[in-house]
Amino acid sequence: KIYKIYTMALNSNHPMSPLTETEEAELLQPTLERLASCLPLLELEEMLKDLSTVDVVLKHEIDILVAKLSGEDVTASQATIEEKFKPMVMSAKDMVQSFETPLDKYGLTVSALVGRLRSPLETIHPPHSSLPHHVKARKLKKSSVVNVSQKNNGDASIRGSNSSVKEVQVQQVKAILALKDNPLYTQNVSTECLLSELKKIRSHRSSQVFKKAVNEREAPGYKSKILFPVDLSLLNKMVVKGKITSFKEFHRYIGILSHNCVKFNGRESDYGLVAREFEGFVDDIIVNAVAKIANASSRNSKLIQQNQNREPPSNAKKQNNEG
Repeated sequence: KIYKIYTMALNSNHPMSPLTETEEAELLQPTLERLASCLPLLELEEMLKDLSTVDVVLKHEIDILVAKLSGEDVTASQATIEEKFKPMVMSAKDMVQSFETPLDKYGLTVSALVGRLRSPLETIHPPHSSLPHHVKARKLKKSSVVNVSQKNNGDASIRGSNSSVKEVQVQQVKAILALKDNPLYTQNVSTECLLSELKKIRSHRSSQVFKKAVNEREAPGYKSKILFPVDLSLLNKMVVKGKITSFKEFHRYIGILSHNCVKFNGRESDYGLVAREFEGFVDDIIVNAVAKIANASSRNSKLIQQNQNREPPSNAKKQNNEG
């Protein structure tokens, strides 16, 4: 509910929306459930606590924005705010200029969940944000709009290119969601298989951030905020010792690792961006690994079937020999 309110820009009626209503209904809810399913129970309980505060603050801020847009006096809306929530609610001016929302300020666990959404489900950048990657994205978009307008009022090939990128992203999300129904994803695989995929993951540029445990001296307050620390060296040990035996279990710990990073650093921080990129890369690695096993199994089955078809029955051999 809070996600739907916060991401009104994702609604299909909005000109910036990357998704249709059908795509949003098909992909968004299952993806949020998938991302949350990896989290331990205590983390989910923290999320419920955060939601109670975020819900109240967010509703008050929306009331203030609605009053401001309608030309009404916002003091009436402000008067309804409980005393303990007044320091948390931003003014209309601050809301327009800030990239932070109640999710980011008072709902770290919820913000971390939303911050893990990959394209095309990620939240749209606030229009006045001063974060470097937001500014860069706005410039790129403005440049692309200019280029399109210069090419005969919008070349169909350019629009098709943008559409094809979104289609690829949608198919990637669908492939990840389809994993839960694939027995190869949940069944045990060899240690060598998991270590082979982990080696690919550790070679990615973003993996440097996650190769070893976070040092409390380098990140003060980490232990108090992060309930279940995870890093790639720990994952390697768990695979070797047989504590992780399937792609599903492996995927779950990668989700916790990414969630921790976004939760501690913020979903629009540099580390938040790195975590999002890294988790997306691992998603694709696991999808490809499961598909590779499925293809190998299919080929083996076909070879066995072909060999059986070629081999004549034993009785027929015997009769031929006697003749």
